[in-house]
Amino acid sequence: MGTRGYIYIPKVCEDPQILCHLHFNFHGCNEWPLDIALQYIVHSGFLPIAENNAMVMIFPLTTSIPTNYNGCWDFFSYTGSNFATKHGQQIQVVHGMLQRLIYGS
Repeated sequence: MGTRGYIYIPKVCEDPQILCHLHFNFHGCNEWPLDIALQYIVHSGFLPIAENNAMVMIFPLTTSIPTNYNGCWDFFSYTGSNFATKHGQQIQVVHGMLQRLIYGS
């Protein structure tokens, strides 16, 4: 996992009376460097969709490590055999992001 990411909050979602959707967007391999990630986020077409559909978008980023040079999300068990379960390292980090967003802690 990387230590950075982006969140997009549509204007309508700034109103606490509005119930908005939430979407996590997981980038592809080699899209984790900040400059590339930002280009992906801005030019992918997701932001207008989010704005038009009251959808908060979270873009967590991975990073390059020796066992995952391309900075892919774990789909081949480089973080361990639980990678595709709720006990997987990346899944737990994403769950923590969700918890912080919902409960503020």
